[in-house]
Amino acid sequence: VAILAADEIPVHCWWLPQAQPEDAPTVIYFHANAGNLGTRMIIILDLQRICKCNVLAVEYRGFGDSTDSPSETGLIADAEAAFNWATGSAVGNVPSPKLSMERIALFGQSLGGAVAIGLTRKLAAAGKAPGALVLENTFLSTRSMAGQVFL
Repeated sequence: VAILAADEIPVHCWWLPQAQPEDAPTVIYFHANAGNLGTRMIIILDLQRICKCNVLAVEYRGFGDSTDSPSETGLIADAEAAFNWATGSAVGNVPSPKLSMERIALFGQSLGGAVAIGLTRKLAAAGKAPGALVLENTFLSTRSMAGQVFL
């Protein structure tokens, strides 16, 4: 699906639903910096087939089939657009499944973890927190990561 972010940048996502999407938990998946959704196919399919979750895998701007350039603000906008699409609160986008936010888990790997944390913080401030936040190999802060990379 192509979901429009608030700044009207299209965000390419993969939607892999269960037969009855409203009856299954949903994972919104945010990948790491290196690669794209194609390089994460195994984990995406495992979540859908083995864990029996709906999966909405987000391809941020500047990655894969999404356009524009990545930025912290842009990545959070992409993540929020995906969440809004999944919960049916997106305006002007393709039809969405209108899932319960309490049954949505945000799952981020590395860079995707920072995106998931940023989205969770923004949603919680608006009283719309997801049901779960799952982080894998996520750095503690931009400052600590910069220290590892550049020192």
